[in-house]
Amino acid sequence: MSKLAETEEELRGGKPSAAALAAAGAKAWAEMQPDGAASLERLASLAAGGDAVAMCDLGILHQRGERGAPKSLELAADWFRRSAEAGDGRGATNWSVALARGDGVPKDPVESIKWYRAAKDATPGGGKIWDKHKLRVVA
Repeated sequence: MSKLAETEEELRGGKPSAAALAAAGAKAWAEMQPDGAASLERLASLAAGGDAVAMCDLGILHQRGERGAPKSLELAADWFRRSAEAGDGRGATNWSVALARGDGVPKDPVESIKWYRAAKDATPGGGKIWDKHKLRVVA
């Protein structure tokens, strides 16, 4: 059985591990990228112009070390924070997770809850935040 098949089987089992969720999130994010997805330079340009979605996507690239972005939890957290502060629900979700885990920033459970609530409020039908973002959050 392939690693991907094992992950999908584990997800169907109802109690996925953090590794299974991370693999599913990575797969979902990769599948959502259109042909000719924005380059690191294009995302950086959009983010510099205030595009909150591009800020979050830059964070994901730094978190994963993809498309030429250096792998850095510190840079990822910084972009997630900027995206969250600009009002993006996905950015707020990722920023909340970074704060909860201490990924690239000191752990801060109180701030994490604040940003999780902000993410929920910023997401239409916010009760299912993970579903709404198609697991784009890389666990």
